[in-house]
Amino acid sequence: MLAPGMYRGANVLPEDIRLEAAKGLGSVTLIGGRGATLSAEGASRVHLVNLVIKGPGQGFGAAVQVYQQCDVLISGCVITAGRGRGEGGGGVDLQAGRVRLRRCRLTHNVALQGGAVRASGVVRLEANNCVFADNRVEGKGGGAIFAAAGASASLLGCTFAGNRGAIGSAVLAAGRMGAEVAMACCLVADSEGGLSIATLDEGQVAIRNSVLPQLAAKVSAGIDVDASVRLRGVGVQRSGKSPFAPSFPVILRGIGQPESFPDGDQADLYGRSRAEVWVGAVA
Repeated sequence: MLAPGMYRGANVLPEDIRLEAAKGLGSVTLIGGRGATLSAEGASRVHLVNLVIKGPGQGFGAAVQVYQQCDVLISGCVITAGRGRGEGGGGVDLQAGRVRLRRCRLTHNVALQGGAVRASGVVRLEANNCVFADNRVEGKGGGAIFAAAGASASLLGCTFAGNRGAIGSAVLAAGRMGAEVAMACCLVADSEGGLSIATLDEGQVAIRNSVLPQLAAKVSAGIDVDASVRLRGVGVQRSGKSPFAPSFPVILRGIGQPESFPDGDQADLYGRSRAEVWVGAVA
């Protein structure tokens, strides 16, 4: 358990560890110095709980960096202000192993590729009941998520709002080795910039039971949608008791698929039971 406070400096994790804010979300903030704020270097399992993880105060680096084989579970955290080093990965830079995000908020991260998350190589990314908001890229694309070079990503019950990227402001799957992204019960809000979902080279994105403001006029061969996907402009609240909740939740009723959510992931971002709305991170 971490006592309340602000902890500064780059933190290398050489062995298995669980870091949890003793007083809950908002009580502990980790801020990087130079380079990544948290870097798994030797640990095989890491669990981060209810932390605010900010990018480096100087220079460039992800808030969370995973370059060696490691299983990283991030629960109830806020990941913000990361500045991707090299080609990408502002909030999370994943190049080996697996990262699982559960009820997290990834906001205001920036990179050349993968503003919130870059998953590159034979890696696995899972995000359940998460919000990706106001992240951006200054390079190829993937304002929120960039998956490439054999990466596999599963996005379930997530909300995307206000992300920016020239190609795929929410999600870009790319690379000659391909990348596979599966989106289910996700909400891409009407504030998402430009073309929200995109593929390049051998990248593939499969979308089910989700709501998007639009698709490209000619859908790429790498994007697979079916009749369960709705094209609707849905706004989300940015303040109040439930930030990122849909402004008119009635629009989303009956679109999501409750059976897609495994046991333990059926509550929304704020831990509330999903009674009727099963699309997006906030019910």
